[in-house]
Amino acid sequence: MKGKYGLIGQHLSHSLSPGIHKLFCDYEYKLYPMEKEEVPRFLGNKNFDGINVTIPYKLEAAKYCDHISREVEKIGSVNTIKVMPDKSLHGFNTDYYGFLYLLKRNGFVIKGKKCLVIDKRNHIAGNVYTYEEEGIQVHKYGAHIFRTNEKEIWDYVNSLAE
Repeated sequence: MKGKYGLIGQHLSHSLSPGIHKLFCDYEYKLYPMEKEEVPRFLGNKNFDGINVTIPYKLEAAKYCDHISREVEKIGSVNTIKVMPDKSLHGFNTDYYGFLYLLKRNGFVIKGKKCLVIDKRNHIAGNVYTYEEEGIQVHKYGAHIFRTNEKEIWDYVNSLAE
């Protein structure tokens, strides 16, 4: 499969993606570090076959997709965009499938469980969606938990066990 693929994000120097794709795939895969104001132009040019999106642009990139998957509708963010033959952009979020596969592969039985999610900037929305789709009772804590005293946190955690 020949084509032009890559990853957009803000700070990408740590990414192992190009090496992984070179090892397993037969196509060009490049890093495209950029600032937020560059995202609309990059996606609008459609000078790629498919692109992965990482933080902090997962929410931003969803705005420029012509079509979005059911998961993106629920999660609100994309991590994969494909240019279709008609040049429309289709956005997907594969975090849900990857996380679910990881849980099941490692034997985690999650139905009927409770889960406390501490997510300071909504970076793991795909994981939360996975929990909810699998019937887990999710309790979310945002940035305010870092301003909460330790006793309040443990009181809350212990209340979940009841």
